[in-house]
Amino acid sequence: MEAAFAAAAEDLAQTGWANMCPVGTVTGEIADVEPQLREVADEVIASWVDEGTRYLASRGLSDADARAAMYALLSALEGGFLLARGQRSTEPLLAAGRAMAAYVASLPVAAPADG
Repeated sequence: MEAAFAAAAEDLAQTGWANMCPVGTVTGEIADVEPQLREVADEVIASWVDEGTRYLASRGLSDADARAAMYALLSALEGGFLLARGQRSTEPLLAAGRAMAAYVASLPVAAPADG
């Protein structure tokens, strides 16, 4: 998880702080005035949450913990993009990655099923 946030930070810095998440940008900027774009952004975000939830659940997290972790991860990533871009610093994304890795590591993991 930390590596994913570090890669996002590096990409953002290498593009001159311009390569943020387009879905987050659209959602933040025009979701209230363009209902169709908000609906598309909602569908994309829902797909990220659903896919990530499935992945984390396949790694042993309960469905509830996996879903909560995905919302926290996406929130940390989108917020990290905003802060990193505003400050022209990778520090917000790197800190978010460390925090998310610690959070997910603290969640209980189910023992593998015998079979």
